[in-house]
Amino acid sequence: MLSSIVSIIAFGAAVSQAAPAPVPKSGFFGSSSFSVPAVHNDNYVRNGTAALLKAYAKYNLKPTREMPEAFTSSLRKRQDGSVTAVPNDGSEYLVPVTIGGEPLNLDFDTGSSDLWVFSSLLPSSDLTGHEYYTSSKSSTYKVLSGETWSISYGDGSSASGVVGTDTVTVGGTTVTTQAVELANKISSEFQQDAADGLLGLAFSSINTVTPTQQKTFFDNAQSGLDSPLFAAYLPNNTTGAYDFGYTDSSKYTGTIEYAAVDSSNGFWEYPSTSYKVGSTTYSQSGFTAISDTGTTLILMGDTAVTNYYAKVSGSSYDSSQGGYTFPCSATLPTLSFLIGPTTYATIPASLMNFGVATGSTCFGALQSVGSGTQNIYGDVFFNAYYGVFDASGPQFGFAPATPAGSSAPASSSAAAPTSPSTSASAAATSTPSSPTTSAPSSPTTTTAGSAPTGTGSVFSGRGNLNAYTGGSQEGCLISGGTWYKDGTCAAYTATPNGLHLVPWI
Repeated sequence: MLSSIVSIIAFGAAVSQAAPAPVPKSGFFGSSSFSVPAVHNDNYVRNGTAALLKAYAKYNLKPTREMPEAFTSSLRKRQDGSVTAVPNDGSEYLVPVTIGGEPLNLDFDTGSSDLWVFSSLLPSSDLTGHEYYTSSKSSTYKVLSGETWSISYGDGSSASGVVGTDTVTVGGTTVTTQAVELANKISSEFQQDAADGLLGLAFSSINTVTPTQQKTFFDNAQSGLDSPLFAAYLPNNTTGAYDFGYTDSSKYTGTIEYAAVDSSNGFWEYPSTSYKVGSTTYSQSGFTAISDTGTTLILMGDTAVTNYYAKVSGSSYDSSQGGYTFPCSATLPTLSFLIGPTTYATIPASLMNFGVATGSTCFGALQSVGSGTQNIYGDVFFNAYYGVFDASGPQFGFAPATPAGSSAPASSSAAAPTSPSTSASAAATSTPSSPTTSAPSSPTTTTAGSAPTGTGSVFSGRGNLNAYTGGSQEGCLISGGTWYKDGTCAAYTATPNGLHLVPWI
């Protein structure tokens, strides 16, 4: 049971606004700084080979060691055969989003720029285990006639469809006439992912809509935010958050260090010309890196990978796994790499073991990026660091992440704009009557999928009522006396005389 609830955030509701064609002009309303949970997908099972192949497919990387097609095909078949209604691979963190008032759980991906969703246009067999968007249910949906989108990856996975605009609510903020890409065709690799779609947070220059490229949610929201930035907090194996318009000093220690970003390739990209294995420093002249929440592993050049595993007793490249493995009992060194010209980020040894490969053999969190010179720093990096994506430079900032459930020392970080974890904000068309100020003595925790119940003050539309303590989301209160935790905090539908929302103090 929580000892204190310091704020209640975000109840979103859709509003009607016509979208001009072919290029919509988006509007913004709601909170100018807000946080939305990145819910840890408890069904996610770490599979190092699958994570590596997903990254290779996404970026069309060229391996320097052979990865036979027969093997990748066999892997996909094994994955497909092991998954039924609840996918256990793909996206480790899912973010609740409403589109036209319809709730979805999306993968927030700083390595792409499309907002695409599972839709009712797909065959019913492709919708198993997913929430999906039905444009005919939304009074704010508008077709973008003639616009299409298509994503195709190197392993044969693909998704494509049509485009429209609708209101998109993330946390306490809504963007109207946001381009939404509706899937009408999808490969099995995407169907097996736990996410109901993807919200891209790279630069709009790599959006795939044709013939008229569309802006990302972040680009459309920037002008309404206190600061044109968002930050990713993805602690290992637990729920984190994305903060928009501000940085939350309770989620990091020390000072946020910044590196200038070169956005010409569409990514959050910066120089990364040196690295350390333990205390030994090496040069990787000419290398850049990107910060990608849509990739799981850390991928670097072959020389860096070889130098790292040379310090790990019993390690070797395992062609059957497609990457470096080692005895799970092995002692691992830390890995550090430059982000920008002067500051190293250090990944602790505990995060360099990605997980069990087979038996007593483990798969490394560092693997080869192939023949290129662009490193990819994925979720393993964000398990250790609070990452700030600031469009004003553009620049990328990073500081050591505070462990989940703890708070950073008050003196350890620079002042930040007022956090929504200390004030209430709403993007709703109605507000509740005066809230109660006392909590039930023992709130209950319900299982995933439980339906909220209660009567009293009425809201319309869809949304979450999220509760925070010490800057971290602890769950959401949906009805008097009922406490929902983690993944059960997905958006719900409020009906007349159907829902009583009671803030707690």
